Amino acid sequence: MKVKLFVASLAVAGLAVSSAVAAPPEGKGKPKTGDGCKPKVTVVLKGTLTGAPLNVDVTSSNRWGRAYVPGTASTVIDFTGPEPVVIREGAGSADEAIARLRAALGL
Repeated sequence: MKVKLFVASLAVAGLAVSSAVAAPPEGKGKPKTGDGCKPKVTVVLKGTLTGAPLNVDVTSSNRWGRAYVPGTASTVIDFTGPEPVVIREGAGSADEAIARLRAALGL
């Protein structure tokens, strides 16, 4: 009797371990992308709606939305070549930034 109970308990334990270790079938489980995927970063923007196609005048944001707040985007200029190249025009004028730098360096 004790042997039968021991064998039955081993069988149940074996089934429990195999089902716990097995990977979920394709299409089941948590998705990596698409519907049902949890975002790792949330961009929070604060402002007012200004138009029908969802235009927003952004007044503030969290850390990941700073690029959408007016006046915070920086101007990026590449000075590695013979002439400066504007990579990204931010809140300030790139031409004005280049002129100020040339004046400061005496070029």
